[in-house]
Amino acid sequence: MPVQESGNRPHRPSQVMPQADVTVNRSDNTVTATMSNAGPVGVSLFVFPDKYLTVSATPFTVVSGTSKTYTWTAVKKNGYGYAFSIYGPDGFVRSFAGAVVGVSTTTGR
Repeated sequence: MPVQESGNRPHRPSQVMPQADVTVNRSDNTVTATMSNAGPVGVSLFVFPDKYLTVSATPFTVVSGTSKTYTWTAVKKNGYGYAFSIYGPDGFVRSFAGAVVGVSTTTGR
């Protein structure tokens, strides 16, 4: 049987550079995640609901220099809440959660 080499190998630099951010539209109670990739090769990302919806994966392939969007529609039944995470290679995780506050709601300041 072969023997494993001793020591550690350095981590190879990643060829993907994924990013994700969200915007909230208070008028129609939606949360839109924009996933982008600045790396030289495409990246596969998966969106999973953390709460409120049945667990299922929504896959996206984001080609270099482009972006894809995922839209969550918050409903009154759930208190207009949203909670989802985006997973990718090399430990990439972005989680977003909260509640969409209606347009007519103001703070008491």
